[in-house]
Amino acid sequence: SKRYLVGSKIFMLAAGAMNENALLLEGTPVLAALSDKTGEATHLAVRSNAEIVLVARMAAKGMLQMSERTGAVRPPHATAIGKLLLSKCSDAELDHLMADMDFRAFTDSTITTKAKLRRELADIRKTDVAHDRCELDPDVRCIAVPVYDFAGRCVAAMGVSGPVWRMGEDVIAQRTEELKEAALTLSKAHGASS
Repeated sequence: SKRYLVGSKIFMLAAGAMNENALLLEGTPVLAALSDKTGEATHLAVRSNAEIVLVARMAAKGMLQMSERTGAVRPPHATAIGKLLLSKCSDAELDHLMADMDFRAFTDSTITTKAKLRRELADIRKTDVAHDRCELDPDVRCIAVPVYDFAGRCVAAMGVSGPVWRMGEDVIAQRTEELKEAALTLSKAHGASS
C-alpha cells in the first residue's frame, strides 16, 4: 500500500546491506586510486529520501576514514554529491523531497531557495557533473559525478574535494575528467556498459 517507508535511520543502520556493501568493497580501491592521482579527498555517497549518506571517504593523503565518516549525512542542497543525486530524481519526487528540505545557508554561496536549486539541477542534468562552489565550507570546492549500475540507474555519487587554493578554475576540468574515469571504473564493476 506504500503507507510505510523505510526511514533514513534504518537505512543508515543497514549500511552493510548488499548494495552499499558492494559499493564500499568495489569503491574503496577506486577512491584510493583517485585520491592518490589527484592528491585530494574522494568520497562516495547514496541518497536516502532527502538525506545524502556517505558510504566511503578517502582523505587527501589516502587514509580511509571509515570509523568517523561512514553514515555521515550531508545536506543535499549544499554539496556536489547531494545535488548530483537530486538531479537524478523525477520532478514529482523532487517536489516531494523539496517540500520539507531545510535550505540552511552554510556560507554566502549556499543555494537557499527551491527555484535556484531547480535551475542548478537542470544544469547538472545536461552535463552529469555537479559542483559545490564553497557552498558547505567557504574554503572547499567539490565536484561530483554519477555511478551507474547494469540497468543504467544512478546508484551513487562519486566526488572529489579540496581546498579552493588547490581546486581553482585552472584544474577543475582536469579533476572532472579524472573523476569521470574513476566513476566509469566503478560503474563497470556494477555492470554498466559504458
